[in-house]
Amino acid sequence: MSEAAKTPVMTPEEFAAKMRKIYEGRYDLERYHGDADDLMVLLLRQLGYGEGVDLFEGSERWYS
Repeated sequence: MSEAAKTPVMTPEEFAAKMRKIYEGRYDLERYHGDADDLMVLLLRQLGYGEGVDLFEGSERWYS
């Protein structure tokens, strides 16, 4: 079992607060997008979508 699956699932309010914190003061959109991806990946793993997340993480992504 992954670490994410062992932690309590974020509430919608926690998720929104963490996304706001990532976005605040960010002018580097590439970094913001990557940090936002990481947070969504964590939430999806907590919800049990690990196999699909593995496929997403294994794909090539390009933000610019």
